[in-house]
Amino acid sequence: MNATFDRRAALRLVRLLKKDLSTEALWVRVTAIGEHIIFESGTALVSLPALVLEPGAFTTRRPPFERVLRSFTGAATLTIQADAARFRLGAFSGQLLDYDSAPALPAGFEPPTPPI
Repeated sequence: MNATFDRRAALRLVRLLKKDLSTEALWVRVTAIGEHIIFESGTALVSLPALVLEPGAFTTRRPPFERVLRSFTGAATLTIQADAARFRLGAFSGQLLDYDSAPALPAGFEPPTPPI
């Protein structure tokens, strides 16, 4: 997986995922496919435009992932890379619960229509 996205927009969206208090919401599924990066946690699903060079999906713990996003205060965009062992944001490397190199769009995901 290799995708570049707007850090501030991603942080705003990942914060929305905190509203779900279920145990499933402690995990975040990050999917980069097509022209989007999608964050799923519990029953919530949010997406934003991204430059996806290599599709992929992984699951990791949401609170540490959010802290890592917040730590890149000076960066406008971030590139996330992942393989079967770890995900990387800048110099940070984190653990994965699972990895999928050929993901499908999540159920219920509707790509936003461009404005006319």
